[in-house]
Formats: sequence, C-alpha cells, structure tokens
Amino acid sequence: MDSARSKLFITILLCSIGVAAAAEVKVRVVRHKNDVPAPPGAALVTNIITLLHWCSVDSTAYTVKAETWQEIMRSDSFVHVTFSAPCKISVESSNNHGRAERLIDEILVPLPEGKWPAHLFAKTGANVLSYTKYDPRDLKSVALEPALQLSSVTPYSDLAKFPDRQR
Repeated sequence: MDSARSKLFITILLCSIGVAAAAEVKVRVVRHKNDVPAPPGAALVTNIITLLHWCSVDSTAYTVKAETWQEIMRSDSFVHVTFSAPCKISVESSNNHGRAERLIDEILVPLPEGKWPAHLFAKTGANVLSYTKYDPRDLKSVALEPALQLSSVTPYSDLAKFPDRQR
C-alpha cells in the first residue's frame, strides 16, 4: 500500500443503504492540490456512499459536460473513490421520479472552499452522473472527517452545529 499517494484499499459491504457489493476500494484525498493520507477503515467510504445515496436530485442533464470529471480531478480539493468492481448503489433515477440501482465505478466529491459542493459525481462505465440536494447532516459525516482538514474551513465548520443523522 502506498500511503504517500493516499491510496487505501478496504473491503466494504453496505447492504443497509441499498448497496450490494463487496469490493476493494481505493480512496484519494486531495487538499490544496496535494495528496493527503486517507483515513484508515471504511468510515469515509461508507459516509460518501451514504451522501450520494441520499441525494434527492439527479442533476446530470444540466450539470455534466464533456470535461466535468477532469476539471474536478484538477481542482484544489476533492475525494475520489474507485471501486475494483462496480458497486450497486441505489440513487435518484435520471427522471427524478424515484430510486434506481446503478452500477457505480467511481465517486467524486468536490470540496470547494467558501461553499459547499453543489453536486456530487459518479461514474458508471464511461458515463459521468451528477447528483445534488443532499442533507447537510450527510455532508457533515464526510466533511468533518479529520483527514480532510475542513473542520475550521467556512462553510464546512458550520456543519458541526447540525445533529448527527439518525437512520
């Protein structure tokens, strides 16, 4: 394992939120254009999947452009999750009329400073999908992960005021 490049390999099984997969996972955390060590364990990945799962709007039609994924991967701060095998995750359907199970290969969470992420992104094969309208309590469980170094960064620091989400 190459901790200097912030790669984390873990095994996850997340049936409780509609995820049906056990896969090896690679996590890359970037802050200020520098790779930082990803936290050990499955908590961050679980929280990112939960955040994606509970988004209530599929925003792909009006958000995704040909360069969207590459632009975020060149941004200052983000978390990139890659599954060794596609992970079946229940997400909002493309017509925004209910849930759909999608085979997700990668999840990309932008971490812009000065504002919360407007959209989360996922890849299924070569297709980039976009989701939005998440509960700030779910963002809290991701953004306040110490490895992300966002607890004192506005507006993420405000998330500490929100109660933890009870499911």
